[in-house]
Amino acid sequence: MNNYALILAGGSGTRFWPLSRKALPKQFLRMAGKDTFFEATIARAGKIVPEENIFIATNASCLAEIKKQLKKSRVPAGNIILEPKPLNTLPAILLGARMIGLKDPQANILVLPADQLVRDARGFKESLRRALELSARGFICLVGSLPGTPVRATGI
Repeated sequence: MNNYALILAGGSGTRFWPLSRKALPKQFLRMAGKDTFFEATIARAGKIVPEENIFIATNASCLAEIKKQLKKSRVPAGNIILEPKPLNTLPAILLGARMIGLKDPQANILVLPADQLVRDARGFKESLRRALELSARGFICLVGSLPGTPVRATGI
């Protein structure tokens, strides 16, 4: 069983206005550090699964920015899955899982949003590795954290 990551990166830029907008949704902003949320998600996923096993579900309005930001990685451009119509999270996950499943019917898939701020990278990585181990044994795993306080945007 091979491990894959499906990164959800199809936001419309409406929930973090005025910093994000349709042309530049939240996942493409530099909020904490030198990388955008999307670039940081790709880097985190690449420490858990091979980069060639990272897929991105997105919409046409985000495609150019995704291709631009993927240049820092070895994720194949062919691993970008375009939603025919943006229908939110569940349809994006189903489409991505179907496309990965066609490539590898025994795929073990992590689904990660592209707009997370992860402060404890080591703990996050360990949680995802444990989830993959449990998933390989037939369990469905949901990894999350309790929200603390809102993060203030700086340096934008």
